[in-house]
Amino acid sequence: MLMGFSATSSMAALPLMIDAADRDLQIPRPVSGFVLPLAASLNRGGSAVFQAIAVVFVARLYGLPFGVGEMLAAGAAVFLASLTVASVPSAGVISLVPAFQSTGLPIAGLTILLGLDRISDMFRTMTNVTGHLASAVVVASFENRK
Repeated sequence: MLMGFSATSSMAALPLMIDAADRDLQIPRPVSGFVLPLAASLNRGGSAVFQAIAVVFVARLYGLPFGVGEMLAAGAAVFLASLTVASVPSAGVISLVPAFQSTGLPIAGLTILLGLDRISDMFRTMTNVTGHLASAVVVASFENRK
């Protein structure tokens, strides 16, 4: 979790996650070797929540009306963008461009988010790393039942 917090990248923390899964959590290597890279590639729950909040924050900051239609458009764009977020620091901000364009928000709002993103990105990545390890524990428990 500390590696994810400091590096703000699930992929950078992946070797330590696999090591912790083997040593500390005693998850079999075939399970951790499959689940953890897959989770690090697909599980971006923290980014999706951040992106949804960021769109609403920038709309309120600029005083723009943000009705149900804009929320649905932003939600669809954020959902699709969160699936493609690269595992590098501040990638969640850059991938907000489609959501901003679909709702008519000014792209200049991204510069404000870039200044605020680093600290929240640390906590999001730590949360994602914890989720990756938890998913490996769940899969391992199902494997042990067989």
